[in-house]
Order: sequence, then C-alpha cells, then structure tokens
Amino acid sequence: MAAFTANYNWSEWDRKSIADMVYLVKSDIVNHTITVDRFHAIMSRHLKKWMPVRASKSRESMVAKTFAYVGGCYYTQYDKDRQKSIEISFAYNPTDHTLCLTKQRFYRLCWRIADVVLHEIIHMQQARSRRFKDIPGFSSTAQSTKLREQQEYFGDPDEIDAYAFNMACELNDKFGGDMTRIVDYLNQDQQGRRRRVYDTWCSYLKAFKYDQNHRVVRKIKKRSIYYLTRNQLDRPFLPRDWINR
Repeated sequence: MAAFTANYNWSEWDRKSIADMVYLVKSDIVNHTITVDRFHAIMSRHLKKWMPVRASKSRESMVAKTFAYVGGCYYTQYDKDRQKSIEISFAYNPTDHTLCLTKQRFYRLCWRIADVVLHEIIHMQQARSRRFKDIPGFSSTAQSTKLREQQEYFGDPDEIDAYAFNMACELNDKFGGDMTRIVDYLNQDQQGRRRRVYDTWCSYLKAFKYDQNHRVVRKIKKRSIYYLTRNQLDRPFLPRDWINR
C-alpha cells in the first residue's frame, strides 16, 4: 500500500499493476446491481487507498447507459504546492440509478483507469521537468469554434506525448505487438469508416480532418511508434526518468 508523503514515488506503478490493483474490488462490483453512488464510493475509496489521487463524479448524457466513463486531469498548481495533483473523474449517464457490470466490462474499465493514470503521470513529469513553466501550445486556424478548440487541445505538445503513449498501448493490444500490422493500420485511410468507438489514432485523424500530412498527426504517429519500439511499453518513462520528489 502506498505511503502518502510529499515524496510519493510513482515508479511503483506500471500499466498492468494499476489495472490489477483496480481489479481487486471485482467481488464488490462484478455482476452486482448497485447504485451509481455506491459504485463511485467503492472506486473512489479504493483508488485513494493505493494512490494520492483525487476523484470526482459527474453526469453526462454522452456516457453510455449502465456504464461509467473515466477521464483524468493533472493540476500543475496543486503539484507545485505539493498537494494531490492527479484527479480521476467518473462520469455516468444522467438516467442511470444503478449499474451492473459484467466481468468483461469491469476488466475493460480497469485498463481504462490504468491508461488515464499513466496519461496524467506523463503530464506530471512534463511539468516537473521544466519546473512548472508553461510552454507554447498549438494555434488552430479552423473556422469552427468547436473544431478549433479540439485541435488546440490535441495539438498541444504535452497532449501529443501523453496521447502517443496511450495510442501505443492501444495499438499494441489491438495487434498483439505485430509492428507490421500496426504500421499498415497507421497508413490506412480511416475516413468514412464506420466505428462504434474512436481509438486515439482515429480521434486525432477526425480532429484534423483525416489529413495524415498535418504536422500534429505526423508528430503523434512518430511519437507513438517510438513508444512501441521500446523494450518496455508498460511504463511511459525509462527507469532513470521515473518521477519522485
């Protein structure tokens, strides 16, 4: 169990160990019909038991019924002040009063939480490595306000690096580590293809109008391949880069 000090060492975690840690509460959740509040309390309490994280709850109409969407946020100022700086946010459909997750659905949720935590750890490393100084973002020229905001978010250099790691993990899972198939997939024209869920790669392509020559798209592709070609994909940083202070 984690000791919560200002010098908390995040190096004890990798993708699998985070997913395994979350899975420890399966007996309280899997195949049980429980209220959304009860589910959230179990997850929030469990995560805080093992990690110095914050947890939040919201209701969003975009979330599929009888499921939970998991996102995250890293707060630079909290980290600078040596407070808990990573937040795990759970969103639920407004009409759901109860949840009943199958083993498979809960398993997928565990890996989603692992990917969210590692995404935010990457942001923590980025901020700490430059002593919490801001860096220039990406300026979009899109005419639509919504698209412009989306492009500026995905085009931010910090987000490119964090999402590149998530993308590498997704592609590794999807294709079993077969780099030939991964590269073929990355080179395919994805526009017009019907899909229920957008992976990170397709989300970037959609945000930048499926222009594979766009500099942001090229950057995340290159960075993701870098992560894929490393010997250890489970962690976003090499051992010498682990975060603690």
